Amino acid sequence: MVKSLFFLLCMLSGFCHSGIAQLSYRLELGAGTSPYFDYNVAQTVSGGVGYSFFEELTVFGVINMFSQRSYLFSFEKGTEDEVWEENRTESFTSFLLQAGIHHSLTLKTFTKDRSQWEYTRIGVFPEVNAYFNPHLKRKYNAGDGVEYKAPYSTQLAYGFGGGIFYGAWSKYLALKYECNTIDNPESIYKIVPDMDKRGRFNHVISLILVFR
Repeated sequence: MVKSLFFLLCMLSGFCHSGIAQLSYRLELGAGTSPYFDYNVAQTVSGGVGYSFFEELTVFGVINMFSQRSYLFSFEKGTEDEVWEENRTESFTSFLLQAGIHHSLTLKTFTKDRSQWEYTRIGVFPEVNAYFNPHLKRKYNAGDGVEYKAPYSTQLAYGFGGGIFYGAWSKYLALKYECNTIDNPESIYKIVPDMDKRGRFNHVISLILVFR
């Protein structure tokens, strides 16, 4: 087992230091919906590095700040609910470790007389991600001085989706849709009686910048 793992690490290191792999950087900003009725806004901000293999396949690791939060529309402000909102937990934010695979599929290229790094292209991509939360939020303020505290726990989650991209191979922008199972209030949801949840998935639309 140890020998097999060592062999795989050597192979990966060899790819990364050869011409087959290219170091890439990634920044992502997104927002969408959460399955929680009172925390229905999902937001993500992430950045990381990865390696691109054979030009189109990218494996990456990311630090992801993911938030599920409450939001009051303008017509709701000034009501009794707003006063209640001010005295309760309004957001659940966690820093996650993220690993993913992204595969670019070029549909059309432009300015092909330039080098591979410079010509513009447009295409689509599928993407799969895994998330690890080392510390779920434990405390929850329900308002009126009532506070809950959950036991320590971690979480594994996954996400899948895809989108479109535009730009050169060395730098491009992408618009991505993803549904994922990140659940920051999970441990608190088990002990708080009045937290409403519909379904399992967050639905997030993100803008991504990739450069190499």
